[in-house]
Amino acid sequence: SDFSLLTNACPDAHNIMFFMQLITMIIAFLASLFNTSPPSPLLNSGERRYSVATYEVTSANLVLIPNYLEKKSSKKLIEENGCTAGINGGFYGEDGKPQGLVVVNFKQVANKKTSQLFNGFVWAKNGKLGIDRDAGDNPEYTVQTGPLLFESGRQINLQIKNDRSARRMVSAKVANDRTFFLSFYDPNSKLDGPKLADLPGELAQVAKEKGWEVEWATNLDGGSASSFYSPDITLSE
Repeated sequence: SDFSLLTNACPDAHNIMFFMQLITMIIAFLASLFNTSPPSPLLNSGERRYSVATYEVTSANLVLIPNYLEKKSSKKLIEENGCTAGINGGFYGEDGKPQGLVVVNFKQVANKKTSQLFNGFVWAKNGKLGIDRDAGDNPEYTVQTGPLLFESGRQINLQIKNDRSARRMVSAKVANDRTFFLSFYDPNSKLDGPKLADLPGELAQVAKEKGWEVEWATNLDGGSASSFYSPDITLSE
C-alpha cells in the first residue's frame, strides 16, 4: 500500500508530482510552486523518538498513473518522470488490485470500499486538492485511503488491533487552504516510526510546533513499502 510525489518536466504539468500506490497505482501531483522543509527536530512519542519530513504543495494539479502491472520503484518513477519530490500511499489486496475507490481522469477504475480503516479520500479537481470522508462531486482524480487522523478540525482517537511501529506517510490540509505531505520516521532506523494509533497525536505535535490548524488529515501508508522523496530527504522503500 503506497503513494508518492514529484516535480519538474512531468507530462502536462510543471513541477510537483504526487503519486499514490507505488506498487499498484501512482498519483502524481504536479504543482507550479512547492516548498519543502528539512526533517524537524525529533519528536517525543512515549518511549520512542521520531523525525518528520514535510512537503508543502501549492497550485497543484493531480494526476493518477496506474502502476499495477509494472510495479516500478519510486526511484524509477521519479527518474522516468523527471520529478523532484514524492510520497506514496493507498492500499491493494493480495491480487494486486486497489482496495477502495480510484478515479483517473474522471473515470472510475476501482470501486468504493466500505471500511472503518479506509475512511479517507484524497481527491483533486480543477487544481484543488481535498481530503474528506467522501470523494466529492465528480472529482478528476481520487484515491481511497485511511484511516482519517483529523476530521473538520477534530483530532480522531484511533483504536487499532495488532498495531505496530512503522514509518508513516500522511496527507494534511491545514487552515488557509494549505496542503502538506509528511513522513514520520525513526532517524536511527528509517523503516521504523510511530504506531498508527499514535499518528494523530504526532501530527498534532507537529502542528503545534509549526503553528498549523489542521482541518483534515489522513494516513496514506506505512512500513517498508512506503516512500518519501524531496530535495531535502529520500526515504526509499
